[in-house]
Amino acid sequence: MDNEIYSHERRHSHKVPVLGLEIAPFRIPFHRRLETFAILQWTLTFLIGGFGLTFFSLYLLFTSYYWVSFLAYTWIIIDRWTPSQGGRRFSWSRRWKIWEHMRNFFPVELHKTADLDPNQNYIIAFHPHGILAVGAFIHFGTEATGFSKLFPGIKPSLLILRGWFFFPFLRDYVMIAEQVLSLCILLAKVTYMIPPAMYQDRRCGNCKNFS
Repeated sequence: MDNEIYSHERRHSHKVPVLGLEIAPFRIPFHRRLETFAILQWTLTFLIGGFGLTFFSLYLLFTSYYWVSFLAYTWIIIDRWTPSQGGRRFSWSRRWKIWEHMRNFFPVELHKTADLDPNQNYIIAFHPHGILAVGAFIHFGTEATGFSKLFPGIKPSLLILRGWFFFPFLRDYVMIAEQVLSLCILLAKVTYMIPPAMYQDRRCGNCKNFS
């Protein structure tokens, strides 16, 4: 059966030459369309999501829907500490089908080489992560590669730049994927890696989830 599927995909995946360039074929399996869409939405979110939604919110200020932008920016102020306190965890969002399509596009696999004690905290370095950090996101921001099954009891959170949490609307979408904010939070206990002025900052003191 697998050989038949592979042969069928090969028959419908011939590249189309145009002016010396090989263009992706038009007739490809539907699941490949879904995989391409999954990557497209991630790329657009990363490249234009933040500034695009910011400009959109500014535009709304000059329309009858100005109150939407007002509420969005008010929420950023009220909710400003949430990203540095573990984000807004929803396990169901980590299991969205779209992340599986995103995994299958490459494909990406997570291989376990050692057990991790769930009673300990870990800082996992992912380098080089590339511009979009797709691999880090798929492994630690989703369950597409089965992180929780491989390492039960450990709740992964992906560290991203603080600036992401100042974009209206997008900040909450990002936190749903269990992303976390500040470098000082994750390194607060590894004090030799950061200057005292940083880990004594009052914002770190509010991060009770990491104490």
